[in-house]
Amino acid sequence: MEFKQLDSFLRDLPAVTVDIKWENNLVYSVGDKMFAVTRVTKTCSAEAPVVDGEDGVPRLSFKTEPGLFDILTQKEGIQPAPYLARYKWVLLERIDVLQPDQLCDMLRMAHRLTLEKLSKKKQKELLAGHPSGQKRSLP
Repeated sequence: MEFKQLDSFLRDLPAVTVDIKWENNLVYSVGDKMFAVTRVTKTCSAEAPVVDGEDGVPRLSFKTEPGLFDILTQKEGIQPAPYLARYKWVLLERIDVLQPDQLCDMLRMAHRLTLEKLSKKKQKELLAGHPSGQKRSLP
């Protein structure tokens, strides 16, 4: 999977915003709450990210469910995310540790978990005008 495909997939999820935080982390959020993070070069912008990873394959951190966190972190190439493990975030050492469809499912879940933490009013505001229940996969 290419980073551009991953970036496009994440940006297309409902009500997602993207910005750079902590100098070189591309942060995907919904309602100002982050659900996925990847490292980019310091000279790029959120609109035109340039991945900073081994052999051009980025690392990726994202939110997950408690039971799934335990299962995922037992797999090679997946570990508890630094600073965020207590919130059940995992770090993929390379985005190709998971199959593209598995990764898409995990990221949809991370988005959903984050969205569900928002108030019902905020959820409704954010999702106004977005088709709901649409399952999108990578191009």
